[in-house]
Amino acid sequence: MIVNAKTRVEKTNTYSTREKEAVKKTFELYESELMESKKRFDQRDIFKERKIVKHTPTFTMKMKQDKVGLYVCQVVVQGTSLSLLIDTGAQCSVLFESTLSKVKVKEIDHTMEMGSFGGKREKAKSVVAKQVFFGTVEITNQPFIIIDDKHFRLPLIGINMMDFDGILGWDVLSHLDFELDDVNKTFSLITSTETFPIQNFIPAAFPTLIVMDSNQRASVFGFDSGARESWLGESYIEMSELGIITNIKPLSMGVHGMERVETKLVDYLQLYLYDTRMVFDKIITGPVNIIENLELSGVLGNRIFKGRKLQIYSSKRFMRIL
Repeated sequence: MIVNAKTRVEKTNTYSTREKEAVKKTFELYESELMESKKRFDQRDIFKERKIVKHTPTFTMKMKQDKVGLYVCQVVVQGTSLSLLIDTGAQCSVLFESTLSKVKVKEIDHTMEMGSFGGKREKAKSVVAKQVFFGTVEITNQPFIIIDDKHFRLPLIGINMMDFDGILGWDVLSHLDFELDDVNKTFSLITSTETFPIQNFIPAAFPTLIVMDSNQRASVFGFDSGARESWLGESYIEMSELGIITNIKPLSMGVHGMERVETKLVDYLQLYLYDTRMVFDKIITGPVNIIENLELSGVLGNRIFKGRKLQIYSSKRFMRIL
């Protein structure tokens, strides 16, 4: 997404007692229903034979940024090392069509509809890899959706905008506690004996967190590490009485390739994730009906941890930026 937006992140005071109570109430309101939705997602036929085994409690591996600012790690699929995008916003993992010549996978009788930021939807076929290693995490019978990577080539010159072989999605990442480190450019499987002061994260079918705004109101946002920019839902903008500068039509790169989308540009927003203030100087609108029976207030992109570390403890329902 190409827009003239800036995100600034800085440490601030932890939540007040009143703010902690607001986060707690919002968490309790949504957690049960959202986790039921995740349970239904994980029980789909496509995942029935899959098993995830952590051979060690922790590991750290190199993570590089591609040419458009997305984070990529090496994942071994059927004995072949592939570059996969670490994408919490992808509900299912993906392999590009051209990658199938590198690995031996089995096509299965299952199709899934994939949606883009601009609302374009297409059905895609699926394959299963018998063995996948992500660091010391072993995944057997892992399904992948297949996407034709010709969509990601620039017209006329034919340059592929995606510098990777596929996507490691939330269907895998939701089962891990992990750290994305933009300082040292590493991905880590993590564990902690800490007792966290609040629960502000729900590992639903789409990663969901609770943040506070400048009016001391708790709101439910998603987190998409496969997107640079953050965005807001129009209902949240109206409720928060945020100022809209103009309508714009930026280019967006999604699962169906590059497309021009219609969106609005909001002037300014501050959000608070526990002891971190996120300041958005210009932020766009976008799709927020991602999880069934819930309209998110917005979705946060990977610029919120630029130059920092982001930790997600799905097992403890906690997310923070260091």
